Amino acid sequence: MNTSDSEILLKAEDALNSGNTRKAIKLLRPLIEKSDPAALFLYAHFSIPASETEVEFDERRIGILRSLNDLGYAPGVYELGICYEIGDLVERDQILSSALYKKAAELGYSKAKLRYGLDLYYGSNGIKTDETLGLAFIKQAADDNVEGAETQWNELKGT
Repeated sequence: MNTSDSEILLKAEDALNSGNTRKAIKLLRPLIEKSDPAALFLYAHFSIPASETEVEFDERRIGILRSLNDLGYAPGVYELGICYEIGDLVERDQILSSALYKKAAELGYSKAKLRYGLDLYYGSNGIKTDETLGLAFIKQAADDNVEGAETQWNELKGT
């Protein structure tokens, strides 16, 4: 992504924060058309009420998250993992959720490092136990200031 694309994304976020979804979509459209992952991710988080139903928004959202998974865009992979973990827009699947957290963690996404690290440490959700590697991921998450990671690190490092 180049500087002007980053500026467009910031302007689109500002428009969304001020409640102007039409301006946001107008700004994002060129980036969406070229499948810019950050623009797609942002677009997956808001609906334009007059132009789509709630069901259409949900379908668009999960479709975008699946596309972002295919593109290897870590925030989208992580968010798709959350969907599978809690059964939001998809059937609940802890094994798939954990696989998505692993993928996002390996792509460097800090929040995913905590979840994947805990799965490794405890050997949960189809992930083979590896306490050492689990602690390493949890420590990385703590170093990145992920909420709850430092507490987990402090609780587990001495066991």
